Amino acid sequence: FEASRYGPFNEGSLATAVVRRMGHNGTAVSVAYTAFGSTAYSGRENNGACASSGDFTPTSGVVEFGAGETRKTISVPLLADGVWEQALVEHERLVLQLTGA
Repeated sequence: FEASRYGPFNEGSLATAVVRRMGHNGTAVSVAYTAFGSTAYSGRENNGACASSGDFTPTSGVVEFGAGETRKTISVPLLADGVWEQALVEHERLVLQLTGA
């Protein structure tokens, strides 16, 4: 990733992270990603502290770099639950995991 931490993001928007390809970039390569909750909740889980709608939409996919490409963006939809969670901002985290390359 271009940075180790992103955010904060507004509810109902997209959380984005930039994946940067390093090293040899003369050929195409792909890497899989999955977003999962660290302390944020995915989908329609009820976490007891926030609304029952959860915090983000579960997301996974594949980032494909063409020959010569070095940057790609991953987006995770954030749910707008209408609950004021300012006190939890430092505690609501999701993780993007990259696998394969």
